[in-house]
Amino acid sequence: MSTTDPGPHRTRLDAAGWQRFAERAAEHGLAAGAAAGAAVVEALTRWSKDSRCSVRLPSGESLDADAGDGEDFRSRAAKWADRLPGELPARFVVDWPTGTATVRLAAESGLVVDWTATGAAAELAADLAAACEPAVRLLAADAAAWTAPRTPVRLPDWQERLLASVNDTTGPEPAGLLQEAVARAAESAPERIAVIGGGQRLTYRELLGRARRIGRRLRHLGAVPGSLVAICLDKGWEQPVGILGVLESGAAWVPIAPGLPRQRREKLLRSTETRIVLTSASLAGSLDWPPGIEVLAVDSDEAWAGWDDAPLPAAQRADDLAYVIFTSGSTGEPKGAMIDHRGALNTISDVNGRFGVDASDVFIGLSAMSFDLSVWDVFGALTAGAALVLPAAGAERDPAHWTWASTAAHRKRSSSTPRPPAPPRST
Repeated sequence: MSTTDPGPHRTRLDAAGWQRFAERAAEHGLAAGAAAGAAVVEALTRWSKDSRCSVRLPSGESLDADAGDGEDFRSRAAKWADRLPGELPARFVVDWPTGTATVRLAAESGLVVDWTATGAAAELAADLAAACEPAVRLLAADAAAWTAPRTPVRLPDWQERLLASVNDTTGPEPAGLLQEAVARAAESAPERIAVIGGGQRLTYRELLGRARRIGRRLRHLGAVPGSLVAICLDKGWEQPVGILGVLESGAAWVPIAPGLPRQRREKLLRSTETRIVLTSASLAGSLDWPPGIEVLAVDSDEAWAGWDDAPLPAAQRADDLAYVIFTSGSTGEPKGAMIDHRGALNTISDVNGRFGVDASDVFIGLSAMSFDLSVWDVFGALTAGAALVLPAAGAERDPAHWTWASTAAHRKRSSSTPRPPAPPRST
């Protein structure tokens, strides 16, 4: 594994191996020293941000190498050969923001490459030496390695294992729909607090009851899978209730921020062919709405009176649309990202698993609904049986208000990412 010992750390090829390496290089018209230097440069590119690396040569000039151009090692070495020393010893220097690496190549009873690094880059020296030695051995032993499409330089075993582990995202795919996952989480403790905000504390029973009444009425109004219902709400308990209500209906939600200019709101409604808007009683009366739009207030008990709050049979499938979030339009026309239930639930399940989220956790929902992390704010909490605390509208960027929110439900965990330029998420 990586070490902070600055070195030197040695790459070595014995005399017989060095002889074979030189013969292979000659077959391709390359001096042995230049080919060895190319192998060193190739190793350095593996630790660059991308496939490019700038190396200071003994002449004082710099070689700007790119190992990601699609060519084989022989072609890259030939391209660099005129700049690299043909004879050994030679010395290269690489400057990184984190420190400097110095590489000495010499022919001493074979090939010797000593790697030394300073600063935070010191931990790279041993890894570079460990990666370079198998590469020069491979080039000495296997003629095909010079023309293979892959670089001969492999990462150290511990890094390969780490990368494989990080990228091993296989696992059971969560079944069902977003609202079904919330209902499953509520089964074991329906009286547990689900949402806190706007002076309200809703249990899971109350949350689902309100959502199901909304879902039934929306179905009556024509909501079907693939259709969109707009949610135009400030921060508060009404947001998760409205979102779940839309999903219970079978439709998908599209957030429209109340603070948008009227023309932008109307354009979003037209482009999405939305005919129903869930909002609050105050916004229903204060905002201008286009003709033909059914505006319903989530916080109006009268609007949902008489509608049954019993569980609804699902109307949609896992590959049906769950929500659409539009980009800001700062680089052109706003574009809507369409996400289905399967993709959203899979992401939420994965993130919750990585963070170990469970029913004892409490989330602060800082993200704006027009920001896709708000989906995790809501469903990361509610699919785990956790509590979601929503700050007062307009206080999302106020750290003093976060202090209140952090104690609102005897917090264990702080979740979500504030809208820029607020501080990043803490967990």
